[in-house]
Amino acid sequence: MDQNSMGGFSPAQGQEPTPNQANSYHNGFGGGTIPTAPMGQPQMQPQPQPVGLGQMPAPNSGIAPAPVPPMPEPKSKNTLIETIILVVVCIIAAVAIVFAVYFYMQWNDLNTNFTAEKDRAVAEAQREQREVDDANLQETLKRETVQFTGPDDFGRVNFYYPKIWSVYEAQDGTRNSDYRAYFAPAPVNSLDDEASRYAVRFEILNQSYDDVASQYASMVREGVLTTQPFTADNGKITGTRYEGNLTEAIHGILVIAKVNDKTLLLQTDSSEVYTEDFNKILSSLRRGN
Repeated sequence: MDQNSMGGFSPAQGQEPTPNQANSYHNGFGGGTIPTAPMGQPQMQPQPQPVGLGQMPAPNSGIAPAPVPPMPEPKSKNTLIETIILVVVCIIAAVAIVFAVYFYMQWNDLNTNFTAEKDRAVAEAQREQREVDDANLQETLKRETVQFTGPDDFGRVNFYYPKIWSVYEAQDGTRNSDYRAYFAPAPVNSLDDEASRYAVRFEILNQSYDDVASQYASMVREGVLTTQPFTADNGKITGTRYEGNLTEAIHGILVIAKVNDKTLLLQTDSSEVYTEDFNKILSSLRRGN
């Protein structure tokens, strides 16, 4: 078949084909030409165009359609689950906070009570230790004694008493009066106070021994007082020792003895506190003449 039968026209004889004619051939469908690759070069194949997501490729393009992603599930179900989880977490957090506060309060109460009890125990131990130390100090100081001596006109009676005691001479025995002196571990209380209590009362009365003893006879008969003989200074001082309720308010020890035509009286107002000290004083009791 010649070129005329293909529907095209060949270049005139002796005329060079145009570039487009050199690189094309008749398509045989009414004068159109299809470009061809130059001689000696490989013919370029048409490149497939990319196909976008959701687009269908052109028919017979040889390109596989791109995969279509799955449609997302409705969010209402996920939102409900997330809400439930959030509520549960909030409840757990709230319960944890409540328990934390409760246990902290319990611990704080226990710690406060323990600290207070510990402080009380320490304070009590310190107080008891101070009392023991004071008692030991008092015993040490009481070993140091001082001699007391009464007036010459009253037999010059003397004895030793603790140096830490105080003494107050209420009557000096002049002008035919009685002699009275009072002893106490602290400054001597007022003599006008009926509640005053003394470690030792030392008196020499211008009364006979029998007259003084008769004042206590009824108390002895009633069993309010117990009696026993008393001697001191190798028999130079003799008398009677009374012990019991000397008055309605005083439970103590009383010793009366003859001193010439007068009567010596020694008394402690508390047998519970001063019995040991009082007995030491009685053991040191002497007459000067």
